[in-house]
Amino acid sequence: MNSQGWVTLALVVRVRLGSALTIPIRSWLVEESGQRGKLWVARQLIESVRGNVREARLLIDAWFMRKSLILPLLEQRVRIIGQVRRDTALYLPPEPEPKRRGPKRKYGQRLDAAMLDTLPAQEMNLMLYGKLQLVRLRSAITVARFLKGCPCGRCGARCVRTTTPGRVRA
Repeated sequence: MNSQGWVTLALVVRVRLGSALTIPIRSWLVEESGQRGKLWVARQLIESVRGNVREARLLIDAWFMRKSLILPLLEQRVRIIGQVRRDTALYLPPEPEPKRRGPKRKYGQRLDAAMLDTLPAQEMNLMLYGKLQLVRLRSAITVARFLKGCPCGRCGARCVRTTTPGRVRA
């Protein structure tokens, strides 16, 4: 049995400030061979509880940040929280242009780490790993390239970059 073959849907409940309890709702062991991969299983697990939940936020692992899982959920008005890979191409929304022939632009200027560092920062004290820590947040509305400009029109994703002042990242 491969431990990487499990997909679990869980409910996260805040019990007190800075503490949360995770309750597994459903798990599915993914076959090592066959047509049903992890993304298919994830869609099935989400659909199995979707009828009972009116408003949902989905926190997913970076591996599941794929167009085939995200787009159908965005069309159902599910809010998705996840970490994208470092090499994910993020763009600012395109500037409004005068009418011209052809399709409208999907992407504006490419957003890189240097550009994110120029955005205004907001500092907050957050409970992380059981300790109160100062965190600096910078955010921008972006368009992710892996979503191909998002045909559903709801993919103005908020990109948030977090840093901990005084701590050097490797």
